[in-house]
Amino acid sequence: MDWKEKYKPAVPKRYLLLLAGLLWLFAGVLLSTIGLFWIFPVKHRIVFWLMPVAVILGVIKGKFILYKAANRAVKRIYGHPERACFASMFSWKTWLLIGSMMSIGQILRSLPYPRDYLGLIYVLIGPALATSSIVYWKS
Repeated sequence: MDWKEKYKPAVPKRYLLLLAGLLWLFAGVLLSTIGLFWIFPVKHRIVFWLMPVAVILGVIKGKFILYKAANRAVKRIYGHPERACFASMFSWKTWLLIGSMMSIGQILRSLPYPRDYLGLIYVLIGPALATSSIVYWKS
């Protein structure tokens, strides 16, 4: 056995499903919570009227767009051997997308936009991720 195999952080494939589901759920809840904290101190009402719309659009996005991505990840995980590297739950392309989305979030937070409108974006993305995490829990 070479050193790569000896020190590879391999876990059973059922844990990959658990880790992926937890990652999507945690990110969704975190984004939603941050978004709500930015929205609630706001004085103008338009943001409060748009918040339920953002949540509904987020759930729709999760159901029709992110479900597909989650299903691809589940198929990928089922294609692995019984023990696989924990980072292999997503493809490199997906990891790059996650990194770029985090970078875009950092950039948006550094811009002089009001936090309440950015909070609406977070409240839209959060439920989408949390809704699509159901795919992992079903698997």
